[in-house]
Amino acid sequence: MTGAEIAVVPDGHAVNPATGELLPLARGGTDELAGQLREVRELEGRLREYKSAISRELLHRMDRAAKWTVRYKGWKVEGDAPPKPDYDGAVLARELGDLVKAGIIDVVAHVAAVEAVEQWKPKKAGINALLKLGSPEITAALARAEVPASKTRTVRVTDA
Repeated sequence: MTGAEIAVVPDGHAVNPATGELLPLARGGTDELAGQLREVRELEGRLREYKSAISRELLHRMDRAAKWTVRYKGWKVEGDAPPKPDYDGAVLARELGDLVKAGIIDVVAHVAAVEAVEQWKPKKAGINALLKLGSPEITAALARAEVPASKTRTVRVTDA
């Protein structure tokens, strides 16, 4: 049975899932239908805020445990790991160019971490390789090129 079959009964009424009240669709006044639609939209907004608050708390708990898939009392809860930083390609190219000039990294490492397109495009594999070197100069240069990550983190809950 679909949600539509549950919400609309054979006599042409819709069932308000929050209250159980019947709304006459064909015979209902336009003002009544419009009012109900407005209430549903307001409820959807409040539900989105509620869902977001719960998701933020679950992600906070997962982050503290550094585990983004957990099973708890029959639920499997999966969350996105914290995003890795994005980089401003032009700033990254300049910073890495300075590191090449200073002899801290080789030009091959520069090319592996950033490429020229119409604008500089950071390359995660090369950046990760540079981070593994553990150099404070490299870490500082990469930090200066970081930009806020734009990905929205989500949480999924399924039966375990």
